[in-house]
Amino acid sequence: MGPMGPRARGLLALLVTLAVLASCGTGEDDTEESGPTGPPTSVAADDVGALDEAHPAKAALPFAERVAEIGRVEVDGQTWILSELPQSTRQYLVNSRLAGPGLDPLGGEVLHVDGEVIVRSVSLNAFPPSFIESDGSSVYAGRHGDGGYPDSALIRIDVETGAVDRIVFPFGPRPDPDPGPEWSIGSEDQFELFASGAHAAVFDEQPGG
Repeated sequence: MGPMGPRARGLLALLVTLAVLASCGTGEDDTEESGPTGPPTSVAADDVGALDEAHPAKAALPFAERVAEIGRVEVDGQTWILSELPQSTRQYLVNSRLAGPGLDPLGGEVLHVDGEVIVRSVSLNAFPPSFIESDGSSVYAGRHGDGGYPDSALIRIDVETGAVDRIVFPFGPRPDPDPGPEWSIGSEDQFELFASGAHAAVFDEQPGG
């Protein structure tokens, strides 16, 4: 018998259930009593700026099964962390064949957290994350591409307004995998700024000039 414990078995069952529900596209008679038994991973909110962008299977996970912190910044009294899935969760996604569009086991997210409650999630689904920083008014996070995932990416989150800007720098003609329509493709000038670490200036530079 392998090292899978009760929590791991519960996690696997949860992921399988959510995957089936998502693929069927129906929840007419579904009860919410079969949800995760751990503490909630996010809080309900009325404003768009506090939504959880994660795939439903990821959003339903308890904090410990969802969050492996890479780095954090404190901005205007808020805590933002750069996170990836814990190794055990990534392995279950792969082994149970739940990984796919919108649920990349290696993808990351930027989380505004209050303790172990996620107030907001901004997805880096197509990009294994590598850095997070702040200039005091915005949070910047993303990835510097390498041989495994050659595309680079940068997001900016305005802490006051909640607005998010997203730029991808594809290694080839197009990003692979495609991160989605909310991402714009950066110019060569923007990439030079990005590569130099001038992340705020990337968004001041107009694509193509």
